[in-house]
Amino acid sequence: MKNRIFQKFVIFLAISIFLYGCGTIWNGTSDKISINSTPSSAAVTIKNENGAMVNTGKTPMTIKLSKKHDYTVAINLNGYKEQVVNVNSSLNALWLLGNIFLLWWHSRNCS
Repeated sequence: MKNRIFQKFVIFLAISIFLYGCGTIWNGTSDKISINSTPSSAAVTIKNENGAMVNTGKTPMTIKLSKKHDYTVAINLNGYKEQVVNVNSSLNALWLLGNIFLLWWHSRNCS
C-alpha cells in the first residue's frame, strides 16, 4: 500500500515538473520590457550577467529579453545621476502550482 502511494506521488511529481515545461510554452521564453525616463532621450545600456552588451538605445524604448538570463540596465542623461536596475529571471511559482493543481484535479475527477 505504502509503495503504491509512493509510486503515485513520484509519477505525480514527474508529470508536474514535465507540465512546467508547458508553462514555459504558454508563458514564453522571453519578455518585453519598457524603459522610460523623465525627461526622455536618456541613454540606455543593457548588459547580461557576464557583462556582455545586449542592447543600447534611448528612452523611451521597448526590448525583448530572454528569460534565461539576468540583466543590468543602466540609464544615463547629462545632469542626472546614473540609474542602474537589475532585471532578474526567476521560476514562476504560480505556473508550477497551477500545473500541479490541474494534474491533481484531473487525477481525482477523471480516474
